[in-house]
Amino acid sequence: MHIERKRKTQNAKLKTQNYGRPFYRGTRNFLRFAFCVLSFEFPSLIILGAGLARAQTACGNTLTWTDPSCQVIGAGQLSSAWTVISRHGEYSQQETECNVPQQISVVAGTMTITTIAQSATCGDFNANGAARDTPTSWPYTTGDVQWNTLSFQYGTVTIRGRMPSSSTSLWPAFWLLGSNCQDANKFSGDTGFDGCPNLGQGGYREIDMVECYNSGGFCQFHVANPNFGIGNGCDATWTVDSNWHTFQTVWTPTKIEQFMDGTLETTCNQSINGPMFFIAQIQTGGAGGTPANSRLPATMQMQSIQVQDASGKTIFSDNFTGSTPPPPPPPPPSSACDLNADGATNVVDVQLMVNQALGVSACTADINKDGVCNVVDVQRVVNAALGGQCVSP
Repeated sequence: MHIERKRKTQNAKLKTQNYGRPFYRGTRNFLRFAFCVLSFEFPSLIILGAGLARAQTACGNTLTWTDPSCQVIGAGQLSSAWTVISRHGEYSQQETECNVPQQISVVAGTMTITTIAQSATCGDFNANGAARDTPTSWPYTTGDVQWNTLSFQYGTVTIRGRMPSSSTSLWPAFWLLGSNCQDANKFSGDTGFDGCPNLGQGGYREIDMVECYNSGGFCQFHVANPNFGIGNGCDATWTVDSNWHTFQTVWTPTKIEQFMDGTLETTCNQSINGPMFFIAQIQTGGAGGTPANSRLPATMQMQSIQVQDASGKTIFSDNFTGSTPPPPPPPPPSSACDLNADGATNVVDVQLMVNQALGVSACTADINKDGVCNVVDVQRVVNAALGGQCVSP
C-alpha cells in the first residue's frame, strides 16, 4: 500500500492542529484503512476485545490468576505490587463467593471491592494450575487482592479505609497471613499445600487486623499462632460503622497492638515470628452468614495503605493514584516500532499504534516525528511487523 505520498499535504495541516483533536478531514478514510490493516494483515486483532471479555468470564473457572486477563480489574489499574485473586473462597469455611477481577476498581485514589448478588462459576487450583475443586455455580460475586511478593516482619501497617454496613451480613477483612502461604493463597483459599501449613500446624500465622461479620460489635481482631483462641487480648471485638476510619496495626517481637482512629482497641501479648503479607477481601457465607441481598451491591474501600518497618522506614505505600510507589522506567525499545518494548514488532504493536492514532490512548510513539500520531505511523509499524524496516528519523 502506498500511503505516505497521499498524506503529505495532510500532514502539513496536522502540525497546526491542537493535540488530541481529529487530525485530518478524512477520518472515515483512516478508519477504513485501520480496518483493512486489522482485517487483512492481522485478522485475529479484530476479536481481541471480545476475547478479553470472554477470558475474564473464565477467571477462577478455567483460568487462574496467572492469565493476564485475570489481572485486568473492572476500572483503573492496580500497581504490580498487587495480585488480583480469581477463584472460589475458602471451602473449609463454607464460603459462597467467587472472586473475580471485575469486582475491583481503582478510581480517584480509592480502591473499591464490590460484592453483588450475582452468580458465577468458579473453583480453585493447585499451584501447578490444575483444578483442586471442580468449578460450580456460587450465588455471590466479589473481589480479593493480596501483595504479589512483598512481605515483612515487625512494623506498622496503617490503612485508611471503610467497611460495608453490618446490615449487609458480608464478611470483609484487612488481614495478614504468613508468607509461607503467599503463593498458595493465589490459587486456593484453603491451606495445607504448596508449603502453606494448615491452621494449627507449626508455622501457621495469621493476624486478622480488621475482620467484620455479625458477631458482637461487627468487627474483630484475632491472632492465630498457630491456632486461634489464644486470649490475652488476642481476640477482641469493637464497633465499626461504614464511615472512613484509620486502622493501624503495630507488630513488635513481643506483642501486636490494634488501633482505630488513634484509639487503642486491644493488645495481644504474643510473639509471632516470620514474615507476613497483606490481603483485602470481602467474603460471603461461613461466619458471615447469608448476605442480605436487598442491601447489595455493597463495598469495602481503601484510600491508602502504608507499611513501616521496625525502624520506622516506609517499605510500602500505595494511595491508589498511581503516584506512589513510582513505577520503574521501562527498558528502551529495540526499535521505535516496538511500542511495548518486548523485543519484537508484531500485532500487539500495531494495535497500540492504531489506538494512539485514533486518540484512544496518548500519542507516545510518533514514529515519523511529525508531532502527531496518524496513519503514517500506523503504516510504518505495520511494515515493521511484516518483516520490513522500522523507518524512523
